[in-house]
This record gives sequence, structure tokens and C-alpha cells, in this order.
Amino acid sequence: MPQVKLSDAYSGIDGLMREVMRIATLFESWACTHVNFDELTDVWPYLLADRFGQECLSIFLPDGLSEFDEHDCRRVAARLRLSFK
Repeated sequence: MPQVKLSDAYSGIDGLMREVMRIATLFESWACTHVNFDELTDVWPYLLADRFGQECLSIFLPDGLSEFDEHDCRRVAARLRLSFK
């Protein structure tokens, strides 16, 4: 896998962090509408901290996170094996 310079891909580390926060906020909002939290066997914040980033990177290359949109939330949720409403 070629090495990616994230700072260059996102115009600095601040740009990368804004992108990460955008994705996290989008997923959280999407999940509130679509995920059946009563079926969780893990604590939601711990599940996200442990696996959310890894699952996002299994779908997108690190320099392609700006392409993440609402349709990708379902893909990530499925990889997290979340139960849908």
C-alpha cells in the first residue's frame, strides 16, 4: 500500500480533524434514526472508539474520507454488525 501524506490530502492536520469530525457527526446522526440501540451488546461510545475508524478505513482509503456520505453510514453500520430499526 502506498504511503499517504494525510496532511497534504487535507490541507493540514486541522483539515483532517475537521473531516474526521464531519464523518463522526454524520454517522452519529444517522445512527440515532436507523440503529436499534436496544439490541446492542456493547456500550455505544466504546464500540465507536474501538471499531468505527477501522471500519471506515476498510471502505475508504485514508485520503478519500471526504467522499464519505450518508449512504456509507449503512455500510459502516453493517460492518459493525449493528441491528437496524
